Amino acid sequence: MKKLAIAAVVVLGTAGVANAAGNASAGQSKADEIGCAGCHGADGNSMIASFPKLAGQGGAYIAKQLADFKSGARQDPTMVGMVATLNEQDMANLGAFYAGQSVSVGSADAEKAAAMDRAVFAMLREARRKMGPNKLIIFNPLH
Repeated sequence: MKKLAIAAVVVLGTAGVANAAGNASAGQSKADEIGCAGCHGADGNSMIASFPKLAGQGGAYIAKQLADFKSGARQDPTMVGMVATLNEQDMANLGAFYAGQSVSVGSADAEKAAAMDRAVFAMLREARRKMGPNKLIIFNPLH
């Protein structure tokens, strides 16, 4: 009986680790689907200082941050809306995608960043208009 219990723990524990690894290709597809590039850049290198660069971050770290937004342990009204439909595998996949990207070094051009900021929040306002005010909450820390 003891050997059976140990085997069950090993098998179940290994299954969780396999899922946690994530699939970068699926992560890229999910990032495109939910619009991560609008704030974080297509490859995870944000041009806006207020949005963190995701490129090169650890996959498990990114998945945990997404899970924390979903659970409410970490608060950001825009991110809460972005992660609402994600499951654990989606989060692991997104982590794998961004972990595989190369981080770019340097700072954003202030004029380009302001233009991008306006475009992103205009896009979010339009999404909120289409979805209804209770479906997508927009918080703009820059205005």
